[in-house]
Amino acid sequence: AENVIYAEKDSSTGLKSEIANLKSLNFNSTMVPSDGKMTYSVDWNADGLNFKHMMFSLSINSIVNKMVAVYEDNGQKEYSKLIMDAGAGLDSSSVMNVNGFSVEAMGTPITMDMKVITKTEKDIANDSLKISAGTDLYNISSPLLSEFKLNRLVIKYLFKDIPVDAVKQISSVQEKMLEEVLADKDNADMTKIDDKY
Repeated sequence: AENVIYAEKDSSTGLKSEIANLKSLNFNSTMVPSDGKMTYSVDWNADGLNFKHMMFSLSINSIVNKMVAVYEDNGQKEYSKLIMDAGAGLDSSSVMNVNGFSVEAMGTPITMDMKVITKTEKDIANDSLKISAGTDLYNISSPLLSEFKLNRLVIKYLFKDIPVDAVKQISSVQEKMLEEVLADKDNADMTKIDDKY
């Protein structure tokens, strides 16, 4: 996709105002079966994303994301359902790089670059998951930080021994919620749906 523009029309004047634009977006995905496993990979990148709201504006020079996930090939013919099956996932990893992230609120800008890494591994013996992730914010710059020399922030976290059954239950609830939203997409009341589930 290239030169995507989202605009809103003022109902009283009929004038359009541009809210967001995107210079380009490329998306590739593959699914490769081999030895009872299915490898799903996604590689996407976007350039020139801009968004403006009454209270703030945001721009990103570029985003590059690479993700690979390996599943048990359980004979599921609908591969879109396989990749949503929390119990079938064996491991996955994702690396996302964001260059030139800039947000301005109340006339004060802050800019940075960031890298986000996530990894999920399944412990088959204990039927549990381990999820590790890290976010690295660097080249941070803002007038707000002139007295406080912060130019890098690293956040890491690790979850261990997450029962796969619990993740399956959450996935099942999310699937039901999505079905309900899609069944009534024009008038879906998200507050009622959230409360119900």
